[in-house]
Amino acid sequence: MIARSTTLILCIVARTVLAGGEPQTEPTTPADPLAPPAHTMGANWANTHQKHLDFAKSHNVRVAFIGDSLIADWDSGSWTKTWAPRDAGNFGIPADRTEHVLWRLKNGLLDAIDPQVVVLQVGTNDLKSGTIIRSAEETVANIVAIVRLIRDSEPKARIIVMATFPRQPKYDWIDAVVREQNARITQLQRDIPGVLVVDIGNQFRGPDGQPAKIHLKDDMLHLKPSGYEMWTKCIVDMVDAALSPKPTTATQPVTTPEK
Repeated sequence: MIARSTTLILCIVARTVLAGGEPQTEPTTPADPLAPPAHTMGANWANTHQKHLDFAKSHNVRVAFIGDSLIADWDSGSWTKTWAPRDAGNFGIPADRTEHVLWRLKNGLLDAIDPQVVVLQVGTNDLKSGTIIRSAEETVANIVAIVRLIRDSEPKARIIVMATFPRQPKYDWIDAVVREQNARITQLQRDIPGVLVVDIGNQFRGPDGQPAKIHLKDDMLHLKPSGYEMWTKCIVDMVDAALSPKPTTATQPVTTPEK
C-alpha cells in the first residue's frame, strides 16, 4: 500500500488549472455514426478492437484501462507487478482519438466487460494528430460523452479520468490548450457521480514548467517505464479502494489483450 502522503505529492485529484487559448480547429466527426472512424492503423484497428473483445469475453476484468497509446504501451514491468494481480485489462489502441474510443465502447467493449474500476486516458491525439487539431471544448465534450456512456453502462464502477499530459513543447500553442482542456475535464468530478479526475501533469514538467524528459521519451509524448511506475503509484490506492475483494500481492499472469 502506498502511503497517502506520497500519493498526494505525485498526483492531484480534480486540480483546476488556468484556461488558455485555442488553435483553429478542423471538424472531424464521422458523417456516418455507425461506421468506424478513419484510423491511421487501417484494418489493424478493427482487428485490434476484435482482439480486445475476445479477451474481455474470456477474462473477468475488474480494472479496465481504456484509451490510446499511453494505455496500450503500458510498461510490462509495472503491469506485471501491480495491475495483473488486480485482474486488469488493457484496452488501449495507439493513435485513438475520442471518437475512436466512443465507437469501441458502443460497438462491443462495454457489453464485454463488467469492471469495478475504469481508468480512462484519451484526448491527447485530439489536440494534434496529423492534420487534425481540435479545441479543448470539442475534445472535452467527447470525453464527457465517453464518461457518461461508461457511467450508464457501469453504474457502480469507479471511473478514474486522467487529465491530459503535457507534450511536445515545439508547438507554442499546445500547452495552453492542454491546460484549458484539463480545467474543463475537472468539471466531470462535480457533474457525474463516482468519477475522479486525476492530474499528474506536473510530474512530466521540468523546473521551467515545460514538458521534460524526466518521464517522457524523446518524442515528448510517450512515457518511459519510470512514467508508468509513477502513474501506478498515483492511482493504485484509488483503484484498491473500489475493488472487492481486495487484491492480493501474488503476481498473476499478465492480463493484457494481444495487440
